[in-house]
Amino acid sequence: MGADVWLKRMDKPAAIPYFRRATEIDPNFAQAFAILAIGYSHMGDKAAAAAAIGRATALKDHVTEYERLFIEFVDAYVSPRSAEKEGGRSIACAKVSAGPGFP
Repeated sequence: MGADVWLKRMDKPAAIPYFRRATEIDPNFAQAFAILAIGYSHMGDKAAAAAAIGRATALKDHVTEYERLFIEFVDAYVSPRSAEKEGGRSIACAKVSAGPGFP
């Protein structure tokens, strides 16, 4: 299943309280903040999405390479600077493709 399909099918309202709780338990859980950003973005809450991806981005120097790529993907996916352009998702996909382990 492609990321775009997963993002469209994910039950965002139901998932948000769990990821919010995960960030309360571990305030350095960067990936949970990135997933919150996706959920908030799809619900139309741009301010909450920006805050969540901002926190994830602030933590990305303390995560694995794959988690860093995921955070960069989400940043490109939800960020107003790339979302305004139709190419925002293309930028996100390019970041993932450029990561380690990809041909």
